[in-house]
Amino acid sequence: MNIPIAINIITKKEIILKTLTGTNLNDCLNKIIIELIPYFDMSIDYPIEYDDFITIYFNSCLYCENNVDDIFDYKIFNDNEWITPWSKQDIYDKILELINARDIQDFITNPITYNDECD
Repeated sequence: MNIPIAINIITKKEIILKTLTGTNLNDCLNKIIIELIPYFDMSIDYPIEYDDFITIYFNSCLYCENNVDDIFDYKIFNDNEWITPWSKQDIYDKILELINARDIQDFITNPITYNDECD
């Protein structure tokens, strides 16, 4: 069974509407996270709270064309109704887990080496 997913991604300059499908709710969650990771991938120390990340994200630009206070919204059509089964904080936590795992793997694969001549 295909479950429709609708995602609005709000960037600093545009609103992107995406539609996807998942085979079950867990698959839908994974597809949402994979779709969102590029928009959360920044060179910052990530705060634990999603709301704090939103503040950093929108304060990082001098001029944002979109007058919004969130990065994404989503709905899943399941059992004949549109639902949001996970909080944005839960989705953000999963995104951070994947970004951290990727960064650790990158470090293991390409460790930083220091020049012994430098102090």
